[in-house]
Amino acid sequence: MNDQTQVEPHAIYGSGGIAWQLTNANAMIDHLGMLPLWFNITDERPAQEQADSGYKNTAGCGYNPQDGFTLQRLADGRYAIQYGTGEPDEDGDPADPPLEELIRAQLRDEIIVLFDCEYVGIIQKDDSFVVARCD
Repeated sequence: MNDQTQVEPHAIYGSGGIAWQLTNANAMIDHLGMLPLWFNITDERPAQEQADSGYKNTAGCGYNPQDGFTLQRLADGRYAIQYGTGEPDEDGDPADPPLEELIRAQLRDEIIVLFDCEYVGIIQKDDSFVVARCD
């Protein structure tokens, strides 16, 4: 399958009562790692706070959002993030390629997305977002 193939999402139920969906033909359950352990539907904190404490507990560091990314909604409804403007820089170096959504989950009004290259995004209803590399 190529990247343009629309995939049928498959739900994976992680701990905490949250369903994770593979949304990319290249996604595998193993990509989730410890991510499902960070979130719990009964925890009233927002996803970013849960991610921060969960990442501290499983990896010893927190969820530290990075600036400079743009969020794109693809034609099939999935998301992608891209660092920078998408244009070559002033030295002529090519832009970083977009990183596509692999897996997603819904936590109340927030969407948690695992992107390629181990970036985890938290997207709000108004499409504002934070993203951090969680490897």
